[in-house]
Amino acid sequence: MSVEARTHIRLTDWLIVASCSIAVAGLIVVGEGQEIPKIWAAAILTCGLVLAFWGAARNRLLNASQVDRWAWAVLLSHTVFTSRVRDPRDILDSTAPTMDIMVEMAIWALIFAYGTMRLLSGLSMLRGLRNITARSTLAFFALAFLSATYAASPVITLAWSFKLLTTILMALVLCYSEGPLRPEERFVSASFLGLLLMLGQFVLLGALSPAAAWDRSDATGIWRLGGFILPATQLSAVCGMIVIVLVIDTLSRKQSRFTLPLMGLACLVMLTSLGRSGMIATALAMAFVFIHYRRTRLLMASLVVLLLIIIAVPGLSGLSWELLSRRQTADQIGSLTGRVQLWETAVDLILEHPFLGWGYVSGSRIAFLTAFRWWPAIHTHNFVLEVLLTLGSVGAFVLLSMLGLTLAGLGRLLRAGINDPSIVKMIALLIIIVVDGMFTSGIGGAPRFEAVILIGSALCVGAVQERARA
Repeated sequence: MSVEARTHIRLTDWLIVASCSIAVAGLIVVGEGQEIPKIWAAAILTCGLVLAFWGAARNRLLNASQVDRWAWAVLLSHTVFTSRVRDPRDILDSTAPTMDIMVEMAIWALIFAYGTMRLLSGLSMLRGLRNITARSTLAFFALAFLSATYAASPVITLAWSFKLLTTILMALVLCYSEGPLRPEERFVSASFLGLLLMLGQFVLLGALSPAAAWDRSDATGIWRLGGFILPATQLSAVCGMIVIVLVIDTLSRKQSRFTLPLMGLACLVMLTSLGRSGMIATALAMAFVFIHYRRTRLLMASLVVLLLIIIAVPGLSGLSWELLSRRQTADQIGSLTGRVQLWETAVDLILEHPFLGWGYVSGSRIAFLTAFRWWPAIHTHNFVLEVLLTLGSVGAFVLLSMLGLTLAGLGRLLRAGINDPSIVKMIALLIIIVVDGMFTSGIGGAPRFEAVILIGSALCVGAVQERARA
């Protein structure tokens, strides 16, 4: 019996357990505080999707490579919807873990078990650890894991370290498993599927519970799309990534009939979320894409047309400024919505523990919440300061090395003539992640979707380089 056939047999039993667990988790997340009809509506939809996915795997309509991509997509979307940012002090004060935390860890354990099973069915995947970008991800995990010895809550730090290890494990499986698609195609398609799952879940859960889909900013008091389901800043970045992938498909003439509707929906949601960092990051990534495809004139013409429309339509310029400024005063805009004060406090805390930081996730959050009380911010809103706060200068060196090596590797692939759209998509996604991370700390260490994409890109670059040398 081939490895592929044995994998299918193992996947059948795993999918039964995993699907039921995910269905229960979905009901708990969706049904918390909701009315009974909404719970049943979510239950029917969730169970239908679970049965369809399980039936396809049972009848060999899904191969192992396809399930790998689905597992990565679920992991990517799960980093937002269940791994909610919490105040660690509340967890420390509780006598027992809450149900949502238990479900959260159960799902991560299932994904970890699947990744381990895939590695054991093909140990050749471990060759990916020889690459320098992979070593940087392992070094970052080692620092995060060891920081539990001095973090404020070792249990929380170890739990997030386990999530980080699961992310590295699944990235290894996705990028180094055998299959009909090249590593970069598998990674980009799986990541795009995860982004679509995030947007789709937001739209679905927002329809079931509109109150959870809108958020009133603590800093500005303005209402915007986002909230408990998905924070506005992350929603803007997700939509920007979807838009940039669809634009690259269009420029490379690989669009489908769903391209324009999806692009329109993503743009509308991004604008309604008022996530300025996501918009800026998307605009810069868009400029890179148009320049790469030598469509500079089209880019300039689009900007001129947009400017003419704003000037020609009465009141449109004022409305645009009112929305983008969120009705903030000059002082609020000058302080970047309070980020300047956040950064000053973060620098003071960094100087207290400059080399190893306060500890992965838990230690830094508790210290930051204690020092900065007027705004309930639990991270620094800057990925460089965030990693300096959590793991010190040592961790910052490792993370920035990972990022630099990944971007350099992608640049060498482009210069070598590997002008695949997937490579361009990876670079564009990293541009959005880095620019947005300067204001949201998305890649500051905790395995949220931005850091997951960075880790996957780091391992994918090594796989593509090995294939190019072969």
